[in-house]
Amino acid sequence: VSTTDLLANGVSIRPNPNNGNFVITGLDENTQFTIFDFNGKKVLQRTVNMSSEKIELAFVRSGLYYLEASKNGQIGRMKFAVIN
Repeated sequence: VSTTDLLANGVSIRPNPNNGNFVITGLDENTQFTIFDFNGKKVLQRTVNMSSEKIELAFVRSGLYYLEASKNGQIGRMKFAVIN
């Protein structure tokens, strides 16, 4: 498995920072993504069904989080902030 800049091609998390409700855009269909908190605990795992994914994480605390996406053996990571 190689770590590449899978998220470099126009992937965004909006808004950032956010309150736990946000939209991920620019991921290809069938890309699996996982959201981790700053301590590495898995918060959410899902496979993208369309180019825009609405995420609602109202249960999470304020802090830094990481989006990790993987497809065809490539992995990309992006961080974002939640402020409640």
